[in-house]
Amino acid sequence: MKVYELLSNESRWTRRAYARDAQGNMCKANDPDAQSWCIIGGVYKCYTGISLLDAEHRLLSILRARNMDQVAEWQDDPRVMFEMVRELLIAADV
Repeated sequence: MKVYELLSNESRWTRRAYARDAQGNMCKANDPDAQSWCIIGGVYKCYTGISLLDAEHRLLSILRARNMDQVAEWQDDPRVMFEMVRELLIAADV
């Protein structure tokens, strides 16, 4: 599964935590109770090993081309909307 598939709609995305359960409590990205993920949490949920490093590299490459250098900082910016997150994930093919 790719992160853009995991974050299929805005209710499955969160900020300021790798993941959250149905009550909105922070949890680990691989927690079976997780219901929403940030970009990094989604990467941890969907990838391991070399695949994880490759996914992180692709995301950072696209952000750096846009003069940004932190995935978490970018996605936690209140001006960033879910559609922008999906566009980044799809562009990076993660």
